[in-house]
Amino acid sequence: MKRKADTYTDNKKRRLGAPLTSMTNTRYPLSFLFSSMVHRQSPLCLNNSSQGIVVTAPPQPNNASVYSISGDIYAFNNTSSSSSSIKAAATPTIKKTPIRLIENYHKQDTITQLQWNQNGTTLVSADETGKLALWNLENSVQSWSLTYEVNLRQPIAALFWLNADREYVVNRNGKDCVFTREKVLGPRNPFGYLAFIAVTVHGEISVHYQRNGAIFSSFSTTIPKTGHRDISRAETGCYGMALAELDDCRRISHASLNMDKEGNVYLAAYYSESYPKAVDLYNVKIKFPGKSDSGAIFCQPVPSLRFITAPEPTLQPITVPETAITHIVLSNSSQGIVLNIGFGAYDDSKSEYSCYFGKWIIQETTQQIPCNYFDGNSFGDDTISRKRKELKYQSGFALTERIITSVSCTRSGQLGIGLSDGSIHMEYQDRSEFGLLRYTTDDKATSLNSNFWQVVGSHSLEDGFFDPVLGITFSTCETHLIHMLSSGQVGSARLTTNEPNDDADQDTGTITTLEQSIKVSLLNQTDNLDLISELIRIGRLQGHKDVPERVVNNALLAYESFFYQDDINTLQATPGPDLKKDDEISDWNLARSRPAYGLAIGTYRYIPEKRIEFTNMIKAIQLPIILECFMGSCTSDMADITDVLDATVDSKKQLSFNPDSLWSLVSLSSWTFDYVRWILKEWNLLFNSRHPKNSELYDLSARPVHAVLLVHKESRSSLIQILMMIQHFIQYATTSNYELQHIPETKQLLLRHITTTLTSEPVPIKDILSFLQALGNIKHLQKNSNDEGNNESRWSILVSSRLPSGESLDELKKVTAEYRAKCALPAIYLETHKEYPVDVIRKKRIVPSEGHVQSCIRCRQLYLPVIPNAIDPTSFSSWFHSLTRRCVCGGLFF
Repeated sequence: MKRKADTYTDNKKRRLGAPLTSMTNTRYPLSFLFSSMVHRQSPLCLNNSSQGIVVTAPPQPNNASVYSISGDIYAFNNTSSSSSSIKAAATPTIKKTPIRLIENYHKQDTITQLQWNQNGTTLVSADETGKLALWNLENSVQSWSLTYEVNLRQPIAALFWLNADREYVVNRNGKDCVFTREKVLGPRNPFGYLAFIAVTVHGEISVHYQRNGAIFSSFSTTIPKTGHRDISRAETGCYGMALAELDDCRRISHASLNMDKEGNVYLAAYYSESYPKAVDLYNVKIKFPGKSDSGAIFCQPVPSLRFITAPEPTLQPITVPETAITHIVLSNSSQGIVLNIGFGAYDDSKSEYSCYFGKWIIQETTQQIPCNYFDGNSFGDDTISRKRKELKYQSGFALTERIITSVSCTRSGQLGIGLSDGSIHMEYQDRSEFGLLRYTTDDKATSLNSNFWQVVGSHSLEDGFFDPVLGITFSTCETHLIHMLSSGQVGSARLTTNEPNDDADQDTGTITTLEQSIKVSLLNQTDNLDLISELIRIGRLQGHKDVPERVVNNALLAYESFFYQDDINTLQATPGPDLKKDDEISDWNLARSRPAYGLAIGTYRYIPEKRIEFTNMIKAIQLPIILECFMGSCTSDMADITDVLDATVDSKKQLSFNPDSLWSLVSLSSWTFDYVRWILKEWNLLFNSRHPKNSELYDLSARPVHAVLLVHKESRSSLIQILMMIQHFIQYATTSNYELQHIPETKQLLLRHITTTLTSEPVPIKDILSFLQALGNIKHLQKNSNDEGNNESRWSILVSSRLPSGESLDELKKVTAEYRAKCALPAIYLETHKEYPVDVIRKKRIVPSEGHVQSCIRCRQLYLPVIPNAIDPTSFSSWFHSLTRRCVCGGLFF
């Protein structure tokens, strides 16, 4: 099945549904690309992190640049349908951000390596001159810092990060999938977090590791069979060596590093000048330095792979000297490390390119060696058994009129191959392996051979010439493929099955595997946007509408149960009601629930039928953040704050606040009162409206509503505590003696705003607190996820957004009727709730689409400040100070 990949080329954030800009024809001819791939490994110009940030450096002759791509880059297929309901959902956006710091560091030199570390916080970049640097990603893709830099003065042939974390994985054993944590495998840095291996073209292999913060150390050695380079002239670069006639060693043209499942590091190296063609393999062993000894690197040779004879008739041309090696990639598989080699050739007589590809696996065999011995009386024969490693051919293919321009592999070893015509082909996944990639039985159509299927069709430019694929990487959970073309365009394509196959096999079906993948992403705290995209796509298929809600609810319940019990076995299936809970962490912890909230919000964002659930999740996550802001601004002891916030204790203590945070607390209080007015209106409209019994609106628990925010125990408790903090804030601001340090002249304006706005709400705070506490006293609403016999998570009611039925609903109606005279005043229906930032000075909402004009109180000079898109509770103070700028006459803008 052929399909064209979705591409994006914009320089700024944009809607993915917008038309593409015109393609550029700036590119090198295919002959140049082929010559470059013969003499050196193709640059790794595209890489994706575990946090979903794609970093890329467009190939020449495009301008030398480095930029990151973030956002919902996997949601192309979700917006391609013509269904009207799909168009009503939120449109995904992407953001392309130049990384100026890396661009200025490498200047005009071609970047050959871009690789993220394991947790996606540090990026390594290296160029053709040997300059290498580590870049730490700060709070956003626009904030980077230089962690480490070194100039190896030689081009880098291969680079490999050493793992530092033990991640959770899913191992498939027949029909059963078991969640386990990775063992401590391979060399690890005992001094710090960061460590990597670098191999240069002159055969120097070095280990660079972090000792303490920005302090790094390194140790190195020379790979065998690389010549007789003068080690004493290590500071001499490639060009200096050539001028000094020291460049007498063989140059590594292609190399690859990888680690098998046993922790063994392998290096494959090829020298384009060697004849006959041979790929040398080494088992690299690393010993980090101790207290008394220095570090050491041991390169144990593995039998080389020589192309003297062809492994099969179709690959006979690889033995010809004119057929050159263009790609070398080491990949993992269930049987061990696999050596993938791509070949290319050009026939002058036919003016035609051709390519070949083969896979060899490293296996351990036992060799019997005959031995003759003399025991003193007679001679005898015997054999000695010796274990050795060898390369065994697996499969391959041959193509004409095309060449291989890019090769990449997933963590489990599936290959993605890009060709010179712009098409991309993916290897089928084995049924015995865990993952969502397409299986062999899903589609009988083949592309390169029976083991591959075509992901993206050929891609042509406006002038009719093909646009080769020069970079391939995979999404975090390997459900999508991201590629870069020679013209600089970047695109993505889905790699999963078109239809879920749970009906054929419930234990290893698509939906079950998707749910398990989501659980693993929550445990490892990695980006799961690609899984969300797949979950939304399946939910739009006929007969699978309930899949998103079911999968999200099961994943959140398992995620919460795991943290209560710290037992990985709770993730195997939905936890039962007999599981014991830990009372020490019974409080709602927003930091723990952040990944789970992100999953639910990210899923419901693009489902039009889940707009109410999406809004409820957004509101629920804001309440504990605002409570933390109030508590952080309070200068009283924590014991006093706890006593005040305890609703069961009638505390007479008074709280004090930091005067510099009072203006920020005004904005937070205004937002809280707006929220209370909105939720009371939603609640009373729901319970005080009458509908015929045959109406679909008669049953209040049959549809999602916003009123569940008052039923959700954690959200209700946070709101009660916020209102109690507001009471103490108003009392402190109006009765205490304090001075504003930064803007003392605004104290009177602050007091006037508090007395006129915050103390004149349509529903008094004491009545709201009384109503909320009455809801909390309902017997059926006091159950929590850590109550025995309750098999629901703290998020269950927000995920469904449906009120409880039966006796609980009757008690809710009863409490509502008791407080109708106090909490259903007409004033709560007069203002429409809008989520716009509030101008704390003019006491007016700021509409993002409109300009906000300020004027000086003296000379009436106008000022137009920058309008934020949303209010961040942690930056209210700085935002207010930006609004209160002084005019040239000395007056304030209002």
